[in-house]
Amino acid sequence: MIQNEEKSKEQIKAEKAVEQAKARLLEANRKASQKKRQAENRHKYMMGGIVHRYFPECYEFDEQELNRILASAIKSDQCQRIIELVRKESAGNGKLGKDISIDGGSQNEE
Repeated sequence: MIQNEEKSKEQIKAEKAVEQAKARLLEANRKASQKKRQAENRHKYMMGGIVHRYFPECYEFDEQELNRILASAIKSDQCQRIIELVRKESAGNGKLGKDISIDGGSQNEE
């Protein structure tokens, strides 16, 4: 049986198309991963900023201590009431219609 070692022009063209498609797929996956990572980082920075705004001493504590403090704060009755109020007002879409801060200050204060 004789094997033909040479590839036809169609085979070469098809292999090139496959290689290009693989490269496009890798690039698309890389971009999607980068976009997801950027969104996660933005959220982390935002959350860190919020914690720092209302709890400036947060840098004095290590991660375990902050976890204990924040877990306790979030479980408090007052915090749970505010969470429920925000859920009702915004329907979970992250857009508040009015100020819900405890001290009566603006949400956008710095």
